[in-house]
Amino acid sequence: MLIQFRSEQSVGLQDSGAASVSAQLSADSQLARAAALVLGPGVLRRALQISERGGLGVFERDGQLQVFKLMNCRSHWRKRFARYFGWNPARRAVEQSQLLERAGIAVCPVTDSGAIPLPDAPKALWTIGRYFPDGITLRDYKKQLQPRRRSAAHPEIVRLYERGIDMLRGLHEAGFMHRDFHSGNLLVVPGDAQQLYLLDLDTVTRRTPSHDRRASELCRYVQNFVEPQNFEQVVLDAVARYAGGDQSILERLKRSRQVMALLREKGVLAKDILRGRQWKPPQGSEL
Repeated sequence: MLIQFRSEQSVGLQDSGAASVSAQLSADSQLARAAALVLGPGVLRRALQISERGGLGVFERDGQLQVFKLMNCRSHWRKRFARYFGWNPARRAVEQSQLLERAGIAVCPVTDSGAIPLPDAPKALWTIGRYFPDGITLRDYKKQLQPRRRSAAHPEIVRLYERGIDMLRGLHEAGFMHRDFHSGNLLVVPGDAQQLYLLDLDTVTRRTPSHDRRASELCRYVQNFVEPQNFEQVVLDAVARYAGGDQSILERLKRSRQVMALLREKGVLAKDILRGRQWKPPQGSEL
């Protein structure tokens, strides 16, 4: 899924299916044709991202730069099938954006949406939202500051990483599930007190998560963001921070199949975890 807002320096780094981004917006591209119909001819200034799933472009409205996002819903047969039965991720993104903001969750606001039937994408959708010129995903920011081994910027990375855990806990406590929570869907705006903003709001559901869902979303965030030397300790520390002192949640998460599976991937045996044995990282492992 395309994330809604990225800086030009970070666009396309994670989407393996994305084409290279050009400073020139091709007039016959799906993105340009959709933008011309929705915004007016020549309004879209440049493309941020173009892929087989649609694209992102920047335009100006009322003196502010905003993002136009096209979702042609052709990336997966399930999405194409669901669109015929009324599934509308663009409308959901706007609705969830409003609900999350009211709940005090920092999001990249999505302000408008609609359908734009194109000859080659009859079920295409679009959204309009805020543009952060200096924004960069947390995953890309970590790669910039610490591409391989631990660097002098490690404390900053840890602070942002922990803020992501706090955001996930706040999201769940407010009665929401994101279902795609990871560092590529968190935006960092340098200079903005390093606030994290939540992306891809069309996957959000207004539902109190079960313990299994809590563990699943937490484990995905930990797994795809950081791989330190002592993986066991980082996972258990993340679980403890997420639990926020609630011992019942802490114990259930520690013994959940998701946490156990995540640790087993790194060579930690469940019996060792439960017995409190110290896990030794593989020799030569890196940050």
